[in-house]
Amino acid sequence: MKTVLFSALVIFGSALHAGEVKSSEVTLTPSTVSEVKHFELPSEDGTSQRLSIITTEDGMSTDVYPRYAVYLGYASYAEMGNISTNFSIGRFVEVTSVRQKSTGIFEIKALRITEEGMPRVTLTVDARQVLADEKKLRETCDQDFCDKDLDSKVTVTEIVDSE
Repeated sequence: MKTVLFSALVIFGSALHAGEVKSSEVTLTPSTVSEVKHFELPSEDGTSQRLSIITTEDGMSTDVYPRYAVYLGYASYAEMGNISTNFSIGRFVEVTSVRQKSTGIFEIKALRITEEGMPRVTLTVDARQVLADEKKLRETCDQDFCDKDLDSKVTVTEIVDSE
């Protein structure tokens, strides 16, 4: 198994970082939003579920500065309850692409500042736990109104791309 992981790192990238990001209160200024990508999710119970990747821009600087911030938002709307949560994914010099790989899993390509320089990175954001936590929360409401902020987490894996 170690050989397979090492081989994958040699082929696909030079460093791998993974961690959990907990939901948090996020305040955005509308004028700084530079891009929003909504991903509607299939629903069996009539709720309207959506994951969104939001990129904000803090403006230019004379210093090398992470100009963009990326957030993930989740909203699930239903007649008897509206549930939402937000996550701060990271700050970047440039965000080149955002795409959905599968339900609840996203890929973000970006340029990041590190102590070693400014590598191009690929982040994989796994938000499937959010979907599971939202389902559990709705069950605890037991047919009652369920307007709540969801406490959850996403897993973010970052690979430094090979040159």
